[in-house]
Amino acid sequence: MTFDQRVDHPSAWRGADFDSVDDVSITLTPAHLDALDTALRSVQKAGLTVDTVEREHFNLSGIANDVADIEHQILHGKGIVILRGFPVTEYSLEEIELMYWGLGCHFGTGESQSTLGDRVGRVEDVSGKDRNQRAYRNSVDLLMHTDLTDIIGMLSIRKAASGGLSTYVSAASIHNEIVRTRPELLETLQRGFHYHRFGAEPAGESPVTPHRIPVLSERDGFLSARIVPDYVYMAAEELGVPLTELELEALDYFNELAIRPDLRFDVMLQPGDLSFINNFTVLHTRDAFYDGPAPEEKRLLLRLWLSSDYERPVVDSLEMFTKAGIEHDAGRDTYYTGPTDPLSQLGPNRRS
Repeated sequence: MTFDQRVDHPSAWRGADFDSVDDVSITLTPAHLDALDTALRSVQKAGLTVDTVEREHFNLSGIANDVADIEHQILHGKGIVILRGFPVTEYSLEEIELMYWGLGCHFGTGESQSTLGDRVGRVEDVSGKDRNQRAYRNSVDLLMHTDLTDIIGMLSIRKAASGGLSTYVSAASIHNEIVRTRPELLETLQRGFHYHRFGAEPAGESPVTPHRIPVLSERDGFLSARIVPDYVYMAAEELGVPLTELELEALDYFNELAIRPDLRFDVMLQPGDLSFINNFTVLHTRDAFYDGPAPEEKRLLLRLWLSSDYERPVVDSLEMFTKAGIEHDAGRDTYYTGPTDPLSQLGPNRRS
């Protein structure tokens, strides 16, 4: 049955609703920074690492109410919170990763983000404009998308010489606009699409999901989104089953709404800005970026994928893999070497 009701919820915001980034931001206070530092020193003294630290090790009891408020805003509010003033200049990169991981543990369980087993993903350009590389390791522009987890953290360490603008949009607001203007497309989007796994599937599994993943879905009154357009177009090419005109039209319209100026919210994350988003309610992207020759001009963000302890009601078909995150495989890189052309991610009618 097609869900065609308008969603009235704090997560159904429009970019035009915000006067500035301040509307979704919290500036970390000395009390927050002291608590983070104390917890960091404690886990360092215990010899713990990103691979061994859990929530109980990283004691933030002194700011527990603030942490709970942030988590509530992520899960049940607007779905986006930007913490400003994370101390990225006072510590080594390894210490920043450990402190960041410890904070993230209070919002969920960290997951491997690729076959590299990276629990803290380094979002940086290692391959230029090569689309065979995973998106978080190249510098091309991206279509609006969700990731493969519950909560995403992005901590800015350095900006690029140019580009790298982050953009967010509410899934509920896209849904509401489709309900208002093109309700005939809802059934197609809620039926969903097969997804290409971009070479990250475990041994013995298909390179394409055997099931369809709905772009928009509803369960128990909760609207959720899951969309990686790149992988949808690649899956169609891999399967040899072209998307129908209606499917292309639905995806085109969804993608068009996702970047419409009044719906989207643009943020240039500054060093020390840390965004947390609800991956079911907020889509994100970034534009192409260009690093400069100096080390301080090379863009670096640190990413977390967190599986929330809160079990959001979702349909059973949202996952690309049988396990949370992407399974670590020591023998594989994030570079795609399969037969399907990654340029198919641009869509059959989008190639230049």
